Amino acid sequence: AVLFAAAAPPWGIGVLLLVAWVPLLLGAGRAASWKSAALVGAVFGAVYYAMWFRWMIRLPLIAYFGACFAGAVYGAYFTAAVWHARRLPIWARAAAAALVWILPALIADNPIRPFLGSVVLLTGMHGPLPLPLLQLAHPFGESGLVFCLVLFNALLWQALEDRARARVCLTSAFLLLAAGWGWGAAQVRALDAASPPARSFRLACAQHDLPFPWAWRAAHQEEIFKTYEAMALEAAGRGADMVLFPQYHIPEDIERNPGRWGMVARKAKTYIVLGTYTPVVPHAYGKEARVTGLVFSPEGKIIGTHAALHPSPIGRSMVVAGTEANPIAIPGLGQVALLNCFDDVTSRPTRLFSRAGADVIFSIANDGLFKGTIQPDIHMFMARLRAVESRKYLVRCIPNGISAVIDPVGRVRDSLPEGKGLLFAVW
Repeated sequence: AVLFAAAAPPWGIGVLLLVAWVPLLLGAGRAASWKSAALVGAVFGAVYYAMWFRWMIRLPLIAYFGACFAGAVYGAYFTAAVWHARRLPIWARAAAAALVWILPALIADNPIRPFLGSVVLLTGMHGPLPLPLLQLAHPFGESGLVFCLVLFNALLWQALEDRARARVCLTSAFLLLAAGWGWGAAQVRALDAASPPARSFRLACAQHDLPFPWAWRAAHQEEIFKTYEAMALEAAGRGADMVLFPQYHIPEDIERNPGRWGMVARKAKTYIVLGTYTPVVPHAYGKEARVTGLVFSPEGKIIGTHAALHPSPIGRSMVVAGTEANPIAIPGLGQVALLNCFDDVTSRPTRLFSRAGADVIFSIANDGLFKGTIQPDIHMFMARLRAVESRKYLVRCIPNGISAVIDPVGRVRDSLPEGKGLLFAVW
């Protein structure tokens, strides 16, 4: 549990994920019974998630304890299954351990009827891996990347458990690591060597640093609008063709009454992207509330919307998920995928947008409630995974940070960690 916690922010020693599963596997394999193994896993899960999910203390405590309980159940399930696999051949045992770890995420992300995508948060992919290993997320996805990590750990575990085959297991483990590292490094070099397309479209990410509490937003409606207007005009004055604002619960039904927000786009003569809840009051005028991204043209008209496919499971109640992932065409930029809220935490929304022909990804979320905790750093890493999986540039805009421009190999090209400011990128 300590190794996993040290791999995650704020320490971020991602290479520890190469050995973090070994103590847990040893405990499970040496337990006297499956019940003892399950107890080992439950203690691990509860302790690790108590440390990792500590940012959830800002929510009602039931949410935090629920996350710890989920971790305990996940750990118990894993170690009990590993114990039952103890009689399998050595290679099958290692592969079974890796498969069992990611199986809940695979089931939740099934192509027929996906559900509870947030279960991917339990798989332990919370630390910044070395860039070459991160590339494994492109062909295999986040779950496949975790499978490879657990398989490497399982081979080390078998080397410690079976001294007679230790050399074979260690050789296999490091061949696996070398193959993954070598392939990933070659991918990075190839993408870096590719001729970049001619760029002329200038995008500004507007990190406005407005307070999170709903009571503040309700009492400062005009201040919110004026902040958006001022930042849009400033960005336009600095040559922006588009201004990207974050997800923020603006206390207006913008989709139904876009008037003055469209006026901002007309004054700035730029495209404007923003995220909010529509409608503000669930079921107002017969419409269910959704986390919605809206795109305004320079003429002030709404030319595209996207309802989050994965609204935050810990956010506002009575919000329903969207069902479609249709890119929005922007002349000079291409087909834009708009990821709202938790859409960049799981692979599915990015995958659907990629299949629909998206050229670039905009991620707009609101981590303001957790400002000053490790959650913004974890969310940032999840966004890096989405860029690698899709092999597309990803621009994320967050009200209080971390806003960033991430390239297709998962490198952060530029960022605004905290405070108010504009972040520019050119396509």
